[in-house]
Amino acid sequence: MAYIFDLDQTIVDSSMAEEYRKKREWQTVFSLISQFHVYEEIYDIFEILHTKNEKICVVTSSPKNYCDSVLRHLGIKVNGTVYHDTIRHKPYPDPILKAIDLLEEVPQNIVSIGDADNDVLASNAAGVISCLALWGRQKGKNSAFADYTFESVSDLKKFILHR
Repeated sequence: MAYIFDLDQTIVDSSMAEEYRKKREWQTVFSLISQFHVYEEIYDIFEILHTKNEKICVVTSSPKNYCDSVLRHLGIKVNGTVYHDTIRHKPYPDPILKAIDLLEEVPQNIVSIGDADNDVLASNAAGVISCLALWGRQKGKNSAFADYTFESVSDLKKFILHR
């Protein structure tokens, strides 16, 4: 198995910078990274995945240097990141397909976790297992398109432990 994660509102609560990200005020966004925190049990999930020697990629719509800075600040190690390495972006499957290439795994053996419908739509179009994370900004919403929906990080952790 291999895993693809969205970054913002899936791995990390970066909601305090969302307004600035939308406005592309990246200097302000970078100044806020030190205030970001991972959702409870995210570190546990990454530890489990590393222990199981699973490959991990982050696919985000945010700039690569931002993604790398956030992951470095949080001390999270992944096998790769995909930003705008493709012409078309989520909800198109192109970024997920790029991650599949980086992970060197068949789509059926990849679980993709994100907080937005665009994450689910891109994952489904790429043929990977799609998971909607409800612990971030999407709390209380649901997507009929996701293969799995997780209310909490703890639910995702149980899913990973039983795969």
